[in-house]
Amino acid sequence: MAHRRPLVVLSGWLGCQPRYLRRYEELWKKVLLPDTLTIASIAPSYAIVDDVLDRNSSLDDFTWNLLREIHRHDCSHFYVHAFSNGGCFVWERMRTILLNEREEAALLSEESSRIVDELKAILVGAIFDSGPIVELDRINQAIQQCSE
Repeated sequence: MAHRRPLVVLSGWLGCQPRYLRRYEELWKKVLLPDTLTIASIAPSYAIVDDVLDRNSSLDDFTWNLLREIHRHDCSHFYVHAFSNGGCFVWERMRTILLNEREEAALLSEESSRIVDELKAILVGAIFDSGPIVELDRINQAIQQCSE
């Protein structure tokens, strides 16, 4: 059986270019968590904008494709390193899918439901690199939750 390695998903900021995420991939692989796998993902700008405007969002499709890619890596555990608005929007959608917080959760196929359950079990956490805050009154809740 092959050695299962940790995985870090780098979710780029709005307008990010792949070359900018490469330095963070190298940082993870060589300094922070040697012997790690990485996935560099950048959501298309239109997907973020559609999501903000509550349109029929392609961010769901993007995030599901990312979740399937994570699952294919068969990692021991994974982290999400979210950068700014783009990365945090993807993280939020991922979190919502993994926690089954939307009405569509009941409509998941058996395969998608299995993927969600398996990934939920190996998600270690998220790292935020300059994320947005939409509701200022919720920052106190977030800080309290982090300090528990």
